Amino acid sequence: MEEWADCEVLTAPNGRIGLEIALKLIPDIILLDWEMPEMSGIEMLLELRKHASTQETPVIMCTGVHTTSENLEIAFRGGANEFLRKPIHRTELVARIRSIRTQLAYFQAKSKVELENKQLLVAAKEQELRFKRNELASMVIILEQRDRFLQEIQQQLVVLSKECAPGNPTHRELHAVMRRIAQELDSEKNWEAIKVRMNGIHADFLARLTERHPNLTRNELKLCALLKLNLSTKETAQILHISSGGVEKSRYRLRKKLGLEPEEKIENYIHALSGAD
Repeated sequence: MEEWADCEVLTAPNGRIGLEIALKLIPDIILLDWEMPEMSGIEMLLELRKHASTQETPVIMCTGVHTTSENLEIAFRGGANEFLRKPIHRTELVARIRSIRTQLAYFQAKSKVELENKQLLVAAKEQELRFKRNELASMVIILEQRDRFLQEIQQQLVVLSKECAPGNPTHRELHAVMRRIAQELDSEKNWEAIKVRMNGIHADFLARLTERHPNLTRNELKLCALLKLNLSTKETAQILHISSGGVEKSRYRLRKKLGLEPEEKIENYIHALSGAD
């Protein structure tokens, strides 16, 4: 028929075989006769609704015997989408199937749009998270570079102050500047700023790390944070004021404190600790 030009129609001699075909091929629409050999239409309908693959498949129940309102209620309660009484008029059958196909197309298109929107949202969140991670990593490196610069100035000021008499106003001014630099070099202040930004990006990562491993030192927590930011060994060494070899030794000690197996990568453990991050 012209209406079924784009359809493949599958048939079965009884309900049991029909159920096997339906579960194997997952048709778009299923037409059931209430009265079928080996398994009735209602029995097959109930079986279809037990399987995840056919729970939502539209089912049209057809009958020439069970035509009462009670039968109609049983069919719909069992999960039927449409109910046709025999004799079935071709126009009515075509209209019901066309209606179901239209609904299917609508919900499929809606699901596709929802999925695409969800994927776009996830991609946007991932991009935002990458930006924040990079921003924090840059902040850590910039703070380290600033501290090194201030330390160089501080050393130069110490040399200059030695050349001035203790009572000289310049001597007092130099010491005032040196005290100000010492305050700016307060690593604890920098670390607190980093912790705030880190927790804002990685949902209390450091708090959870501390809760799970309360014996970690501040420097070990810093190392975990730097590992979380994917900083290189060289960058990590500069920030922690140790050599590259010192970083490897610190990683080894950290692995033991975290209780990692030899085959476990410390980076994988650190990244998995923050869950959905």
